[in-house]
Amino acid sequence: PEAAKIEPDASRAALCVSNVTYLYRNRRDAGWGCLGRNGSGRTMECGIRNISLVFPQGSVTALTGKNGAGKTTLCKVLCGLLPQQSGYITLNGQKLSCAQRRRMSYFVMQDADYQLYSGSVINELLLGQKPSQSVKNRAEEALELFRLQAVRNRHPASLSGGEKQRVSIVRALSTNPRYIIADEITSSLDTKRSHQVYGYLRSYIKEKNGIGIFVSHDPIISEYADIVYTMQAGCLMEQKQGDC
Repeated sequence: PEAAKIEPDASRAALCVSNVTYLYRNRRDAGWGCLGRNGSGRTMECGIRNISLVFPQGSVTALTGKNGAGKTTLCKVLCGLLPQQSGYITLNGQKLSCAQRRRMSYFVMQDADYQLYSGSVINELLLGQKPSQSVKNRAEEALELFRLQAVRNRHPASLSGGEKQRVSIVRALSTNPRYIIADEITSSLDTKRSHQVYGYLRSYIKEKNGIGIFVSHDPIISEYADIVYTMQAGCLMEQKQGDC
């Protein structure tokens, strides 16, 4: 498909993606959502192609599209889990390596169970960090914002699905990332809980002037995004304003 010519306003940019490509070598690496052949029977290259866009400071951006469109691949490149094969990513004009992107971002996955390791919620938030007063203050602030004070001493395995997902988000925010990526984090939640999670996350990003990148099939995502991008076959096809 022909990609849309998207020219974001770089004057407000915090995180910029310029002509980034990452193509998988085979279907197994790409995942089940990527089809191996197109309608003509020729093999398709799966991944992302020549992606350029800007994530403004203090904004929430949504990435939408069908399975295999390239959303998760783009997110993995953004947070340094995959190295781009061409192009570059900058923050305030400075090019970022994969290692730098891993240090300054946090990737919240769809299944919270894969990101919770400690014996209590509060210990989860402090995991891997020096227990300074500022770190403890950030953890307590996030617990209050996401209404998790009542379960702060409980084991994460004893929590409901919605509570686990909120803990994984709070864990992300307690590390004070420059940008946070949330990949299908409400897929197992009902509509009410989905609204709560997206509302909490948007409030925090706005308050901290951070950068939020939400991946979702859920149409309610547009209510919490400033910008919505639609992806198809590894390309950006459409850009529109969110409904918030």
